[in-house]
Amino acid sequence: MPDTPLLVDGSAYLSLGANSYVAPTQISDNCFVSGMNVTVRGGIVQTRPGTKTLFTLPRGNFQGLTFFKPASGVGHLVFVVSGDVYTSAYPFDTYALLKGVKFSLTSKYIAWETCLKTTSYDAAGVLIFEDVPYSVLVMQDGLTRAAYWDGTVARHLNPTKSTLLDSDGNLVTQIGLDETPMGLWMKWSNNRLWVSRGNQIFASDIGNPLKFTETQYLNEGRAFYLPDECTGIVEIEDSNGIPQGIVCFTERTGTLLLSSIQDRTQWLATQHFQVTILPEVGCVSARSIVKQYGLVWWMSAKGMISMNSATQSNVSSRIDIQDNQMFDSKFNLSYDLSGVCGCFIENYLVESVPNGDKYNRHTWVLDQAPFEGNQNAWCGYWAGWRPIEWARGIIGSEERVFFGSVDYDNNLRVWEAFLSDKTDNGVAITSFVQTKQHLFQNRDYKTFNYAEIEAKEIVGETSFMVAVGGSKGAFQPCMTKEVVATKGQVYSGVKYGASGRKFASSKSQGRIMRTQTPEQPSLCNEDCIESEFKGMVDKSFGLLIVWSGIAGLSAYRMFSYGFTTPYQGTCEDDEEQPNLLTPDGCGSKSFFDTDRPIPEYSATSTFTQLSTVTNQQVSYTATRKSWTTQEDAMRNAEIAARNYVYQEIGLF
Repeated sequence: MPDTPLLVDGSAYLSLGANSYVAPTQISDNCFVSGMNVTVRGGIVQTRPGTKTLFTLPRGNFQGLTFFKPASGVGHLVFVVSGDVYTSAYPFDTYALLKGVKFSLTSKYIAWETCLKTTSYDAAGVLIFEDVPYSVLVMQDGLTRAAYWDGTVARHLNPTKSTLLDSDGNLVTQIGLDETPMGLWMKWSNNRLWVSRGNQIFASDIGNPLKFTETQYLNEGRAFYLPDECTGIVEIEDSNGIPQGIVCFTERTGTLLLSSIQDRTQWLATQHFQVTILPEVGCVSARSIVKQYGLVWWMSAKGMISMNSATQSNVSSRIDIQDNQMFDSKFNLSYDLSGVCGCFIENYLVESVPNGDKYNRHTWVLDQAPFEGNQNAWCGYWAGWRPIEWARGIIGSEERVFFGSVDYDNNLRVWEAFLSDKTDNGVAITSFVQTKQHLFQNRDYKTFNYAEIEAKEIVGETSFMVAVGGSKGAFQPCMTKEVVATKGQVYSGVKYGASGRKFASSKSQGRIMRTQTPEQPSLCNEDCIESEFKGMVDKSFGLLIVWSGIAGLSAYRMFSYGFTTPYQGTCEDDEEQPNLLTPDGCGSKSFFDTDRPIPEYSATSTFTQLSTVTNQQVSYTATRKSWTTQEDAMRNAEIAARNYVYQEIGLF
């Protein structure tokens, strides 16, 4: 035992979430540096909710996905691949091609807007009210004529303008003309559909998103003009929650149009009907715009912005960037943010961003009610898919969230998210937390001894790996452990069937785990580039806690001993090159070093079963990787292969 006193430091109740913007030694004890696939609700950092695949789609250009509930009341998922529109009715068992509409193969986006049609025109061109108003889904791609679907009828719309005059010289509405113009981003606000085309904004007839005739006989102008191309539209409310207008974004600005003025003849006479309220802050992605309980969120060129809808007409010159805590992911974003997409479910906000990829590899998650007091907390990022668009719908009384994804195997899939089963298609989710760097109440050097991890909410077979790292160099593994928290309770005299694998009456478990004492530097840390001391000697230490399965972290402690160094000045030596650090933090005295701080394990498994429907053998081979153990990689590969086959033959 060293003669120096034992030093202890750690954290518990990590309710404030991730913060990689502030120095790792300076963040709050209730924060962690970074997290993947975790939530922080209740102060326990634990495995995120699960996801499952609903459909694997034909390969092609995945252009969009939305949720639509027509007059029938049955919710539908609607999605487009290479111009073909598909629909799937609840309970989303199958999908089918929607006949009557077809979009461009090359369009990057399909824009959607759900509208309520309350008016129409009779054969004589007279405005009439619908006996029963009904919902229509309007679709645009910027290259093809607009289309709509009301649950029964699907067709493209004819924007050709009427030229027929009556005996008095008045324009007569002609059936089949003056329909929705070709455009892209849209918003249904105050009984009109507002459509963008380039830097122009058009407004539909009152109560009818499929007709745009009023611009021909009213003197209020054909279109409104923005300073640049429209990149998204959002509706905002006043302080009483009443829709006030729409904000039409460009990449650099936000312009308010007072859609609340129903009488179109008053538009030109209304002061500030069109006014720029955001002269320096725009939106780079229409799909990033999320309005959650009156608060509007969107991705600007500088980062995520939030703004209270009730105060948008009086915006101060200072708008805070909301995503600084996500700097570890933000610093590596693609230059093209036009595909960022977001959504919300209860108090969670999600934004999928292109980290190190042209697709949205990371999904940032903000929890706005992680504990009493409702202080926002970033959970870190979620990974495992590459969403192109999110969709939220109410089915019965339940919020449900879906997304379309271009997955890593290049298959296009529709997923459902936020499921209570904390697996992805039955396969264990890999999660990690990178803790703050603890100074142990002083900035002197010390030697790391060991760490104690308090794990909670463990269910099933879960693999753990813990690594320790100082302020210099890379993390160094110091513990792996397989934990078995058995699910289910067997009772005598009870008959169990095929669904027994879902039966679980046991409760989650906890463990207190201790790491080893790493005495020698790992191969990755063998070349000390940033310090004269080798091994686990540093001024501060932090942990990387990784698990594969269902588990949570409630607290941790680290133990170290003081490292005696003389308090005196020294003559510093000049350094010779090369002195390299790999992206993972491994030190190297030569170029092209391939050392890795954390071992990665890989396993492959094949599963085959006879389909009782086709009487054919269905086989699938899955490969899975793990940061924890070889056992975990093999277990996940076996489950992935089995569940894929079960899904193909209808058992999953």
